[in-house]
Amino acid sequence: MKKILLSLLVSCLCLVNQSKAATGDTIIVQAHQNYVINWYGTYNQWTVFPPAGTSFSKILMKYTFSQPQPNTEWDYTTNVFANVITGTYDSTLTQYPYFTMNGNVLDTAFYNTSPVYVYFFNSTTQTTDSAFASTLQFTEYNDNLNPAFATDSAIVYPGNYYNYIYNSSGVVVDSVYVPASEIFPQQFHNIYTVFEVKDPFELGRVMTPYGGYFSASWSFNYWFDV
Repeated sequence: MKKILLSLLVSCLCLVNQSKAATGDTIIVQAHQNYVINWYGTYNQWTVFPPAGTSFSKILMKYTFSQPQPNTEWDYTTNVFANVITGTYDSTLTQYPYFTMNGNVLDTAFYNTSPVYVYFFNSTTQTTDSAFASTLQFTEYNDNLNPAFATDSAIVYPGNYYNYIYNSSGVVVDSVYVPASEIFPQQFHNIYTVFEVKDPFELGRVMTPYGGYFSASWSFNYWFDV
């Protein structure tokens, strides 16, 4: 038996109901039974299809909409895809930084481990004044197996910047460089996520009706010759 991942790509509030089991020479493949769809996105469901080599004269898909609550006042486009498993694999690369500064990813971190000052113009005294610089949080991620989890953190102070000196009119007349005691170039963990490749085949597409005036008992069947 071939396993196929049926994806119902929808953005609506509705109820999807497939055909019930039958006997005889008709094979019923059922998926997404009584799904309440109330958010944008993809709804995946594993479905077992007949094995290769079996002949069929016709393949129909029954797609039933109903309205579990009478307030769907929009039209939505819905799609049904059969994602056939190919047996091949691929991967995606995700890079995780070795450090962040205040939650931001930087190319290089310049900082001091001891307090430093920042200068500013004091309009009351009309002179250059100073205050302790605001602290920064330096967070490290050094676990290669869990690169998204912090392994250490420290409170540090700014570095590699200029303090400006002002005259009595508030005009910059000079500057003083504040070096960094620590320089930390950025590196990245390269993590590859392996996944099985699927070939998507669209089986049907439906635009839902404007449902603001429908009752909770409303339903409608759509038939696709696939």
